[in-house]
Order: sequence, then structure tokens, then C-alpha cells
Amino acid sequence: MASIAADYGFSDQAHMNREIRHWFGCTPMMLHTNREQAIARLAAPDAFNGL
Repeated sequence: MASIAADYGFSDQAHMNREIRHWFGCTPMMLHTNREQAIARLAAPDAFNGL
């Protein structure tokens, strides 16, 4: 996770985790372990209403 965070410009893994939780309402591990739920959550019509 730390290398992924660095690859995408986050200052550290904790920073990336906080941003993912803020934007998607779940942790990176939750996205990873339940892909079907993650896809449904991210594809929902109201997924990005807060933007």
C-alpha cells in the first residue's frame, strides 16, 4: 500500500487511506476484499454527488 500511495502522489499510506475513506466512504481494504460491493458503490448514480 505504501508503494501505491507513493506512485500516486500521496505523502504516505495514511494520507491515501484518509482520502479514500473521505471520497468513497470505505477503507482501501474494504474495496479490495469486497470487489462486487465496491463496483456497485462506485458505479451508483449518486456516488459523486458531493463533488
